[in-house]
Amino acid sequence: MVNNEKEIEEELMEKEIDVSALVFISVLTGSPRDLAAKVASVPGVEKVYELTGDIDMTAIINAVDMEELSKIIFEIRNVHGVSKTDTRTIIGILP
Repeated sequence: MVNNEKEIEEELMEKEIDVSALVFISVLTGSPRDLAAKVASVPGVEKVYELTGDIDMTAIINAVDMEELSKIIFEIRNVHGVSKTDTRTIIGILP
């Protein structure tokens, strides 16, 4: 796990990524798997995970700045079937 975190951190630095976030996504109806591919295709979305509970999926987003982060979030919100998003900006990676 530690190696994976180091690899992620190195990758972010190579891309000059300054902002990363988790976007919790709720869908209107049906399976989140149907929307996962659409969300994953949004530029800046690194990974999408299906979840249990009241949140259907989460996306990990990497952006060069807050303006780009905002654009990515709005693009996710515009995916047909997404009912709402809730974003958490990552402020650090713990050892």
